[in-house]
Amino acid sequence: DGSPCTCWLVLLVAPPPVFCSVMGSPTDLAEASASPPSSASTASSGGGSGGGATSSSSALPPSSPSSSTSRGKPRLQIAPMMEITYKDFRQFMRLLTKETQLWTEMWVDNTLIHSERVDGFLDFGQNEHPIVCQLGGSSPETLAKAAKIVESWGYDEINLNCGCPSDRVAGHGDFGASLMLKPELVRDCMRGIREAAALPVTVKCRLGVDDHDSPEVTAAFVRT
Repeated sequence: DGSPCTCWLVLLVAPPPVFCSVMGSPTDLAEASASPPSSASTASSGGGSGGGATSSSSALPPSSPSSSTSRGKPRLQIAPMMEITYKDFRQFMRLLTKETQLWTEMWVDNTLIHSERVDGFLDFGQNEHPIVCQLGGSSPETLAKAAKIVESWGYDEINLNCGCPSDRVAGHGDFGASLMLKPELVRDCMRGIREAAALPVTVKCRLGVDDHDSPEVTAAFVRT
């Protein structure tokens, strides 16, 4: 109608996730447990689709990892989100700020292992450091193989998805939030990833799942 128009860019960022490090004490979790346990630690994440059953090494990874992790983990995390945190979105986020840690979507371990090419899943720009690759799966053996592939691409960190409650993730086998009900399995998966890759390894979890939503249950999950 010819009247002036003002456009606003609204950036919605998920709250910082609760991280459980296999090497350190769960300080962040202890602080988070003092809050009501009904909220999730990060936004929901998504997954990729598989390909042929051939080698995953046909696409070349970035030349070298960044040393940005030596400065410590950024407090602001752009959480993994299904069909959102792909490369174009991450590049846009990096234009807005260099002080956040970026995440991929969740990639299923078998997708990376059996795809003929993994560049469509794992490719990222060097300006995206520090960047986390999130894996989905529940087999220590296949997660370890996927972790080696991720490490070869120069990522700064690997994360295991134990937090997504969507039917697309948690409703298909032991993925996402359903893994919180199997802490011993998560422990074995984390050990497999840690032994396979020389990268920081974290868990994305919730402050509870189903009726198991007390701080005590969450703390027991972390201790396991």
